[in-house]
Amino acid sequence: MERLPEELIAAICDHCDHASLKNARAVDHRLLAASTPGVFRHFYMGLFEHSLAHLEKLAKSPIRKHVKKLTIWSDVLPNFTKDAWFKIIDQRPTYSEWMAPYRTADAGLGAREAKAQRVKDYEKLIRRNLTEEQVEQGYAAYLKAVSSQLHWRQYRLMLPFQEYFSMLPNLVEASVKCTTPFAGRRNDWPVWKSLRRSMLVDPDNWLYNTDCQEENYAYLSGHAAVSLLAAVGHRASYADKSEIKSLTVHSSHLDSYRKLLMDARALPELPHMNAIRAYGILDGFVNLTNLHLHVPHATLSSRLGGNSTGSEIMEMLECSRNLQRLDLRYGDDELSPDDDVEQIEALFIRGGSELIWPKIEHLALATNIAGQILIEFIRKHACTLKSLELRDMLIHDVDSAMEQIPRVTTLQHVYMECLWTDADQDSSMDFICVFSRGTDFDDRYEKAVKKYLLGRSDALPKIKRDGGLSTVEDWNNDDLDMADTSEDED
Repeated sequence: MERLPEELIAAICDHCDHASLKNARAVDHRLLAASTPGVFRHFYMGLFEHSLAHLEKLAKSPIRKHVKKLTIWSDVLPNFTKDAWFKIIDQRPTYSEWMAPYRTADAGLGAREAKAQRVKDYEKLIRRNLTEEQVEQGYAAYLKAVSSQLHWRQYRLMLPFQEYFSMLPNLVEASVKCTTPFAGRRNDWPVWKSLRRSMLVDPDNWLYNTDCQEENYAYLSGHAAVSLLAAVGHRASYADKSEIKSLTVHSSHLDSYRKLLMDARALPELPHMNAIRAYGILDGFVNLTNLHLHVPHATLSSRLGGNSTGSEIMEMLECSRNLQRLDLRYGDDELSPDDDVEQIEALFIRGGSELIWPKIEHLALATNIAGQILIEFIRKHACTLKSLELRDMLIHDVDSAMEQIPRVTTLQHVYMECLWTDADQDSSMDFICVFSRGTDFDDRYEKAVKKYLLGRSDALPKIKRDGGLSTVEDWNNDDLDMADTSEDED
């Protein structure tokens, strides 16, 4: 309204009542918020043709200069039958929304009984109230979305995506990740929120559904990761574009990047180095300052399929010489501990004074590294390293490693959780977990450990074996044959 001529504003004030003026101001604020360049700062897309069409329109419009960040949701639609799709539709409000009016009334005596009754009342709510026409339209929209994702599996949309990605002149941050883990029963993220209106379901509806068995889920998730990596590498060839500084890749693919690249072009298998260099993927890592790379099924891929991603991952990380922040998870979330010796430990072994990441400030790791190798790595990078986080990794001699950390570096932030150490010789187990509650836990023991690691205490408390026990998994040929047989039966 402030942009209107003063005479018109005066006339509006003279002829409109107070309520109308308040409504006009509210509408004005909403229009201003919707038209600001900040709306286009972060672009979200899914693995759908319509998402790519939206990106094309944005990339070819003047407002493309406002885009700073792009996120691909790698969530995959299961190919449900109509009955299975209808079964998971849930139009009820979320429990927290429904419960809000009762929170004050249920407080005090008998609160537990009252909450239990509210849960029963909530379960009695009608899950869906749809006409036959709405059901048919919703399922048609769902099938259309499933068909759209199939094109990404065939790589029909990868090259156009690279082109539009490179047309965003000021893009500096890119990510591919899943929206669903522990998000709740209703997904309110962009893309899925709008899709829910038409197809009536979203990833949160089938996250914990045992009927969801999508055999190509991990494969398509891998294609999403490769699509982004190839686009970042392709963009690096344009001198007039801003450099991608921050990259997030959380991919559950079971195949190596090399195999996915070969499948994409139906080409014969190439050595990993030639494959990822042929697609320019490594070029995208040269200028990164922030990298979040999670490969949560790396070990399972290597053991069952022989498709280790270790070579590709190490080469990507070796090219990332400008990293200041690294969050790396490489192993297998389903194995505790992941006792595979052939991970990427070799990356952290360097002779002499050579540094892998000369500018590293924050390092978060969840991959197996022997304690002495880890300490030597920390010592070499002590000049820049300010923050260290270690989670769910096999170190073998945790006591010695923890004792040496404050001797080789001075940290401003530290966090340890679920580190695995070798068990005593007389134990029937191979490994024992320590720091099961994490060093941020509000208890005397964890506080004392953290204080020592930060160099604020001279004495390290005796490390408690407070977590689980584990033995080395024996993956012999019989186990592999059994796994292959079970996959064939599925």
